[in-house]
Amino acid sequence: MLWLILGVLLNIVLVSMTDANASTNSNINKACILNEDSTTKKSQLGFAVNSQVKVSDPRTSVPSLKDIPKGSRIHIAGIAGKLMVRIAQALVEAGYDVTGSDPKEIFGDAKRQLEEMGIDVMPSQNDNTLDPKTSVPGGKPQKPALVVIGNVMGPGYTEIKELLKRYNTDQPIPFISSIELIADYFIADKNSIGVAGSHGKTTTSALMAYITSRLELSPGYFIGGDPLNLESGFRVSKDGQWHVIEADEYDDIFWQKLAKFLSYKLKYTILTSIDHDHFDLYPTEEDYRLAFRRLLQQKPEDSLIVAYAENKGVQEVLKGYQKPFVTYGMTSGDYQPHNIQRLDDGTTKFDVYKHNKKIKSLHLKRMMGLDYNILNALSAFALTYELSQQNGWSPNTIVEAINDFAGTKRRQELIGEVNDIRIYDDFAHHEVAFKNTIQGFKTIFPKRTVWAVVEPRSNTTITRAAEEQLIRALDGADKVIIGKTGDQSKLAEEYRLRPDVVAQQLTAHGTTTLAIPNADDIATHLAENAQQGDIIVIMSNGGFDGLHQKALEKLKIKYQ
Repeated sequence: MLWLILGVLLNIVLVSMTDANASTNSNINKACILNEDSTTKKSQLGFAVNSQVKVSDPRTSVPSLKDIPKGSRIHIAGIAGKLMVRIAQALVEAGYDVTGSDPKEIFGDAKRQLEEMGIDVMPSQNDNTLDPKTSVPGGKPQKPALVVIGNVMGPGYTEIKELLKRYNTDQPIPFISSIELIADYFIADKNSIGVAGSHGKTTTSALMAYITSRLELSPGYFIGGDPLNLESGFRVSKDGQWHVIEADEYDDIFWQKLAKFLSYKLKYTILTSIDHDHFDLYPTEEDYRLAFRRLLQQKPEDSLIVAYAENKGVQEVLKGYQKPFVTYGMTSGDYQPHNIQRLDDGTTKFDVYKHNKKIKSLHLKRMMGLDYNILNALSAFALTYELSQQNGWSPNTIVEAINDFAGTKRRQELIGEVNDIRIYDDFAHHEVAFKNTIQGFKTIFPKRTVWAVVEPRSNTTITRAAEEQLIRALDGADKVIIGKTGDQSKLAEEYRLRPDVVAQQLTAHGTTTLAIPNADDIATHLAENAQQGDIIVIMSNGGFDGLHQKALEKLKIKYQ
């Protein structure tokens, strides 16, 4: 009982301290002028962390899309990200004239999709992005009725400076963050289901979207990846009362450096894991956990959390939590998988138990049976099964949906196979994800050589502090290749990850490892050294300079 009381008191103190800081920050620099005297400090990980808020929110109220007449021009600043492209598509479908800008050159799927929508995209450093214009052929030029700002944008961009300068004139242009728009327009007053945590968000939220679709709930959803069972990763629900969202903990917008999921006011949440991530935003592990404590603090009394019981961070955050929650895990928790069978045809069967009583049996026919995919399926089953008791949903339909779920792109996605050498793509970009993915492939293919080819490009993996974790995470692979790091320009030399050092230590531990910064050279090495039956797992949250296709083409040249 004592630890429960202490947990409640700690949770209240931490949240109160954060709320007090947020209140103080909201009053800093109300005129939204850049504070040139703002000092910075370095976190222990080497990132420069602002010690003061440079820009505060000048708005007296947040504008609502519901008040913007159809046919009006809406400008999206920072349009190239996958989330922003989906917002643009939703706004076009809703009848708005959409223009956009982005600080970087747009290419790939984003460029193609924006061109197909006929959206005029301008560089963010142009000083006329807010001038009257239209993206609709033959349309009447007009200034934006609303500007939607993505979190890639900061106060230093020309158009943002202009937007903030105009706000204090007699001709202000209303603006809103992309996350505020999602909360206001897409989620609104619907029953919201969010999947939060360090890992598994995309797959599990895609699965929740698919289950609720199969239950004929006409859900809306916003998912960061591309679900293989659904037409796309987003849907605007016009008649349904449910919305599923991948609830990210990264920051919302430059004037409010808070986790995105705090804006969603989630009623139902799956909490997959809490492993310190996004070092540039959360310098310490407790900073990171605090975001999740605040998420729990804002839960309504009739909410429900489904939490992973075997994760230390989740255990710490849940201490003292008094509102409804259930847990799941491989060997502990309310819901557990028993009698796991990984069959020769690549499918996986297991029984779902709740409190040591069998509830249902699942058969993952299209999703690779790695432990964390079993956990993703188990968490989605637990939430929908609990809600089925209140809403009269069919448990059999829930089971059928999970069994048929095919996963999402870039999650254990088979890119190609040559001479029985398979190349897989995986979005892993955190040492825990690296380790789990490698262990999973070794479990599925115990007699094959597993190559782990990693691109350490996230802020979590480019620091010196990540070296030991990477060594432990990659040690389970048979062979390892470490590619070039992500942008380390904001880190002093002594804080930067050294791929060659990691490679040397892994090799000393018995895992043959090379640090090869060039993707063409990696592809050549793989083609020359991979043997029949080998499994090549390429892990990156970026494009890895086209390594997947480069390696596949070189293998084809060699063997075909």
